Amino acid sequence: MSSSQSASAARQDEILISLIIPSFRSRATISDTLHSALEQRINVPLEVLVVDSSDDGTADWVRQRFPQVRVHHSPQRLLPGAARNRGAQLSRGEFLAFLDSDVTAPRQWLVRLLEQLKRHPECHLASAAVGCANPNSPAGRVLYWIEFSEFLPGCRSGERMALSSSNLLIRKQDFERCGGFDEEFAMAEDLIFCRRVGGTLHLEAGLAVSHRQREDRGEVLQHLRRLGFWSGRYRATFQVAGSGLKSFPLLSFALLPIRLWRILRRVRDAGPASPKIRPTDLPLLIRGLAIWCSGFFRGLRRGALRREEGSQQEGAKPHAKISQEKNFT
Repeated sequence: MSSSQSASAARQDEILISLIIPSFRSRATISDTLHSALEQRINVPLEVLVVDSSDDGTADWVRQRFPQVRVHHSPQRLLPGAARNRGAQLSRGEFLAFLDSDVTAPRQWLVRLLEQLKRHPECHLASAAVGCANPNSPAGRVLYWIEFSEFLPGCRSGERMALSSSNLLIRKQDFERCGGFDEEFAMAEDLIFCRRVGGTLHLEAGLAVSHRQREDRGEVLQHLRRLGFWSGRYRATFQVAGSGLKSFPLLSFALLPIRLWRILRRVRDAGPASPKIRPTDLPLLIRGLAIWCSGFFRGLRRGALRREEGSQQEGAKPHAKISQEKNFT
């Protein structure tokens, strides 16, 4: 049975997997995402649910073209974590799958991740590697390497400290137990979520989804600044590796050579499906990392300030602590 047949034929009490796609102004990419979701080769009842908070009619556009998909529209803008949480509340499945609206998944994606969770009860969260859908874009390549170098196709499969929220599978009971995604973080919410989930987190690197990156250089650099900002906020807010930098925020800029070296090493060791770094890529890659570091610096300072203010207002109530990460860059 194809997933499209499963989605339309399954009764409410039969759903095994709810595939949730958060959406905001995603009309340019979500069609490919939905086709890949509905073409999953998995012989279990599946529902596909889009949680959209666009103001451009995307929800109605999806309803018209994909009548077998459940669509929930929020009139208020939802951050990705909040959209995923809303989808989980509306879901009917025993398992929750998450796929971003600029990602396409191979047809065996769900069945491979489901097998992993069923074979290993101690495994609470599973994800595939992340490939680049537009490797011919110089700016897109740079963004891809900085954002996803830990999850390149052909890297090592196995247990990880964190996984990319671009594609995930989790038991609904584990999702509810950990409280879902943090709705106050626009980015880095996947790091918080992975710490909340606990247990074994598995990356299936022999299987890769395809992520479409931004291509406009200005948009890419702006996105990298925001990535750095929220990464800094995360480390200033929670007791994780790298949190010590909030006492010496200027050291944020020392992360540039560290991150550059790690990215170069990871890309070198990745499989042939990953775009390789050329000498002509280095100036933009270094610039992108510098902008990420400036965002990290601002986020670190802002997060530390907010934490101090919160402690004063709440009588120094301690923040939730998260287990240490091995690598924080």
